[in-house]
Amino acid sequence: MLHNQPFPLSSCSDRDLHHLCECLWRWEICVDCKAGTDTLRHNPSCPWPTRAAKLSRFFEYYKVVTRSYIPELLPGDCPALRSHDDLFHLISALKEKADIPRGELTKSHFDGPHVNKGNPPPQSDQNRAVDLAVRVMLMINCAVDDQSLGLLESGVAPLTWRNDETLCQFLKKIFPQEQYQILDAKTDGKRSPGIKTLLTASRLKSIARLTIEPTNDIRDHLRLTQRTGVVLIYHHVGFLIESLTSGHPSSPVGSLEQEIRRGNIPRQLALETLDSLQRVLFPADINSRQLLRTLVAKSSFDPACLSLDWTTYRSENEQEVEYRYLSARLMDLYEEILNPRPRSTLEKWAERRSGARHVMIAILVGVIIAIILGLLALMVSVFQAWIAYQAWKHPVANP
Repeated sequence: MLHNQPFPLSSCSDRDLHHLCECLWRWEICVDCKAGTDTLRHNPSCPWPTRAAKLSRFFEYYKVVTRSYIPELLPGDCPALRSHDDLFHLISALKEKADIPRGELTKSHFDGPHVNKGNPPPQSDQNRAVDLAVRVMLMINCAVDDQSLGLLESGVAPLTWRNDETLCQFLKKIFPQEQYQILDAKTDGKRSPGIKTLLTASRLKSIARLTIEPTNDIRDHLRLTQRTGVVLIYHHVGFLIESLTSGHPSSPVGSLEQEIRRGNIPRQLALETLDSLQRVLFPADINSRQLLRTLVAKSSFDPACLSLDWTTYRSENEQEVEYRYLSARLMDLYEEILNPRPRSTLEKWAERRSGARHVMIAILVGVIIAIILGLLALMVSVFQAWIAYQAWKHPVANP
């Protein structure tokens, strides 16, 4: 028998969104905003009236993922998340304790007095709550070992965050750093655009004939599926900008623990993701901007993608971004432009017959045909010679 409250997070109010921004980015929302009154005249420094509009897509994402939380409990059990505030407490614990293994962090949190008013929630529900907190805080779909099979059966392929791993170790595992010098070549001491100028989204569509689709998982950004010809684009620009702004770009980059505490995700990763969107895929040319507007209108891309202003969240030494996390995927896209995989039926048919085996067969068939034609020509020549010989041996007398 399941718990009689199947959807404890189904309703999300403006108050919950206020607390979400306070939890993730330390917004200081004024009393008037929390009361729902106009604050532009009374408190223009409040971030809610001006910055919340740029997070509309993220707020939609938050409502969808929290609505999907369904605790499977027996009578007498308490769900791990009874309200949005419980989720925010858990996110704060993840941010503050990124160097503590998942299993230890989960146990200490759900055994705490602010959560446990009786028996602790079942372990499976605790894990489900932690996974949800990671999806909101980092926009990454993850699961602990014993939950992976069930999620795979439901059509979801989460990343595994083991109980003996800290959040920092988990992020380092799923975001390995690789650097291709060809992407960051320098000319006269300055970084050269190089091949990145060839990787615009319009070229990916026109030359490589790839389909661009949005993704809510930052781990899938620039992931190319060769079989379907789909490249996934993480489009939540508003979320990235807030994460970078809350991280104080003027301050030096600290340890990964400090970056998680200040801005949720690794700062370098956020910079590369934004740079790949604003300068590589969709630069300030007519074709790219038109394509981006189409994606915003028809494919639910974040409208904040249309902004080209990066001065608000970059420090002076971050004007040129060196790619460490996304260089391998950019190289995959570059290879696809150089050697496009056949997409249409005609191209696939021609490609299947363009291999070395088919070339050898075609050559062999050509040789056989040439031999047959040669034999036929020889037979015609012999016949003509025989006719000439008979005419010479048996001349026809003139009347």
